[in-house]
Amino acid sequence: MCSNCDEQSKSSNSRNLSPLAFAPITSTPDSNIQAKDGDTIYLTCNAKAEPMPVFQWYKISSTFSSSDVIDDLKETDRIQQSKKHAFLLDFIPEGFQSKLEIKNVTQSDYGNYLCVVKNNHGVGILIVTLHEFSDDTSLGEQESPSSGSQHVSFSSFNYNCIFLVAIF
Repeated sequence: MCSNCDEQSKSSNSRNLSPLAFAPITSTPDSNIQAKDGDTIYLTCNAKAEPMPVFQWYKISSTFSSSDVIDDLKETDRIQQSKKHAFLLDFIPEGFQSKLEIKNVTQSDYGNYLCVVKNNHGVGILIVTLHEFSDDTSLGEQESPSSGSQHVSFSSFNYNCIFLVAIF
């Protein structure tokens, strides 16, 4: 008979447990980016997720709602790697970071960008807006960055499925 079977059982069970898996939770350090024509800029999308997620970037129209944004996405709106766009993926202490680099910004680049972060447990969504830089402080609710106040149009949505696994 084993005198310390309970301890061995607990020890072996704890080694077999995998980390808790969960859907992506998205965030960004700055949801409103200002640029001038000709600039190179980076849009940032951070995600906590387990397992590692896949990032996709889309340029979306200014008229969308959170309830139908996923359904309205078209593959033609998805941004592809090109001379104009580059993708950078990095590991950060909080999880994962994707950056969309936009080179030589033009008028057609201004607008809303959607970062879609997926793993097999769900989808996280983040919207970053690229504005044309303006020295004008009479922009309505939005003020110049030097005033310390900016209009924020940040949105983040997470669709989660939770799977619990018990190992005895």
